[in-house]
Amino acid sequence: LGYKVMDSISYNVTFGYATIFAYLKEAENLKNKTAALSRALVMPISCGQFSYANISPTRIMGVSGTLAAIGEYEKGVLDGYGLNKYIFVPSVYGESNFHFDKAGDGIFFESSKSNFYHKISAEIVAATKSTRAVIVFFRDRSKLNEFVGTATYRQLGRHKSLLTEDMRPR
Repeated sequence: LGYKVMDSISYNVTFGYATIFAYLKEAENLKNKTAALSRALVMPISCGQFSYANISPTRIMGVSGTLAAIGEYEKGVLDGYGLNKYIFVPSVYGESNFHFDKAGDGIFFESSKSNFYHKISAEIVAATKSTRAVIVFFRDRSKLNEFVGTATYRQLGRHKSLLTEDMRPR
């Protein structure tokens, strides 16, 4: 898929979910469907930006979030290149609260579709009660429609939206 950029067509430009859903909609017309979809079906997540133009350093040799974790051997390698002064600057985003799921957390096996849909709804409610956004992915439109037709989906209330490949910007 290409988008008009100035006076040409660019195949490297994306417009978030709109581009992803455009690929899904045009999937049958793509020359190499599998390769194109594997490149296109990603969820780009911006994790922040920092402008070094605002700090006016005389030089920056490198920036790494892992410098504090390196051992003596790695420090020796850096020293071999003349890099022996380190400055640790706290993150503008605060301490990381990232953690991996414990074994088994996040993976559920339900004995029936009804239990499956109840589990999805319970996970949505738990996440939204702690003021987190939720995106639920389904294999295809028919699986999504099946879930939307359940009583558990209707019990989720009015504050929900469907994100599909044929959406149009408002």
